[in-house]
Amino acid sequence: MILLLLAVAGCEEKARQSQEPEQVLSSLEARAAERWDALIRGDFNAAYLYASPAYRALYTPQQFSSRFGRQVLWERVDVGPIEPLSEDAARVGITIHFSYHQVESGQTLEASTFVRESWILADGDWWYVPGDRG
Repeated sequence: MILLLLAVAGCEEKARQSQEPEQVLSSLEARAAERWDALIRGDFNAAYLYASPAYRALYTPQQFSSRFGRQVLWERVDVGPIEPLSEDAARVGITIHFSYHQVESGQTLEASTFVRESWILADGDWWYVPGDRG
């Protein structure tokens, strides 16, 4: 009976361990999407709160928001793929769908681009590392 209980406990532990990386990456995917939702809304103060604590210690929300222009209108993003670099660092692929007004032709053009963002895991949360797009 004791051996059976130990075997079941061992299986449960293996299942928990195998799910943890997926849950961790799912959490990262959600945070990256939330950050971009804030950027799309133009809520740079909310997006700033996803920046790493080290970045926020050096830069104000105003300095952060000054990085963004107003000529491009972000429409939506697709998050993925996620490339784990270690247990506490990953690179997140982001496809940004946007539109912009072309002054010369008077037309609004739609396009998309792909970027890679660096994220770190610290104090139980994923944090965006501004400036490194890998």
